Amino acid sequence: MRNLLLPILLLISTEALALGWSSGGGELFLDASNPWFVRNTKSVSYCVRIDEANFGISEDRAAELVTSSFAYWTRFFATSSIWQNWGVAHQTFHRVNCNSLANADVTFLFGTLDPLLPQERKQLSTPERRIGIAVRTDYDLSTMRGRGFIYLSPQEGKLALKHGIGKIDRPWSYENGALVNLVLTHELGHVFGYRHDSTLFPMGERFTDDLLDPIYARAYAPISRALESGKVSELSSTLMDNCFEESEVQNVPENRSLLAFYGVREGSRCIRVVQAGNSLRVFSRVQPESAWVLTGTGLVEASTRKELAGPTIYIPPEQSALPREKQVFGDIRNSRYLTLPGGVIESATVRYQTVDRHVQRDLALVKSPLESHLSGFWNGISIPDALNASSFSLFTTVPGSSEKDRR
Repeated sequence: MRNLLLPILLLISTEALALGWSSGGGELFLDASNPWFVRNTKSVSYCVRIDEANFGISEDRAAELVTSSFAYWTRFFATSSIWQNWGVAHQTFHRVNCNSLANADVTFLFGTLDPLLPQERKQLSTPERRIGIAVRTDYDLSTMRGRGFIYLSPQEGKLALKHGIGKIDRPWSYENGALVNLVLTHELGHVFGYRHDSTLFPMGERFTDDLLDPIYARAYAPISRALESGKVSELSSTLMDNCFEESEVQNVPENRSLLAFYGVREGSRCIRVVQAGNSLRVFSRVQPESAWVLTGTGLVEASTRKELAGPTIYIPPEQSALPREKQVFGDIRNSRYLTLPGGVIESATVRYQTVDRHVQRDLALVKSPLESHLSGFWNGISIPDALNASSFSLFTTVPGSSEKDRR
């Protein structure tokens, strides 16, 4: 028995939401969010097709980024013994020719609708309004195995992404495909069973829309490079790594306010915030080529941990893919849904001060898997996330950096 054409959409605006399946409450999701592959599937084939003239990167580069995204989720699921039992992302992934959708378990389409069939193209009736989409075209309830495609809109041409004002004009060419890597990783998260989840990097509902904002693009480009190189451990400690153009410091109050919040010396336009154990360190430098200078330090204390719920998986009555022994998956003999464990949220208080002690304040640090938020007060106003310049939009001028502001 098979279920067909279940799209998981990432849309630029809610106007496009009616074009695909959506939830407003009360629906039976059943297997719609199941991983496409579990432990009985040992090998997954994929193919890559791209409109090189309009998408923004080469086919070779696209193939490299697909490999990077698969590798990220393989590492992610390998950290949990429960996920190892389920066998999600524990398959071998091999590339095949892309003559038709039947050739591969997962087809990656970069700016092209070929070789989609008419009923499959119908799911993409307005592709220019979508950053990315993962569509499951086939699912076997007995084997719990799916098949489908991931589509990314090109940055130019007839199918070019219409991303609105204030976004990057050529997002896929930016930093040699850095944003492509993150969007692919997001879409593959759906393939491996995750719905939109703001607590899990990179599965937030607005994550890829935010990526097209120049400020977020600069912040996430280093993360993309670290993901591609497999240096995930570095991401867990580097909370922010931004370097602004001189004009972006002079003409954008939010950027100046972010630097002033940490007491960065005048003239510097690069900032890095790093956590190592119970220590928080802030570095700054005048320009990308100059040496980093320690600006301030913080002591991380009163840390707490909270387990997050992971994906909910539907167990079809007719499935033969998974054993029903209670000790392996929990008791799936009498249950049709299982909620698996997700990541961990860590919360802590940070007592921060600059090296010269002109700035002193208490901060609240919240870290979920590969995503962090650092909040605090400045002149009596709450700063919701001091790792993003946009949080400082209330300020049009920079307060004196010599004030003490511990609250």
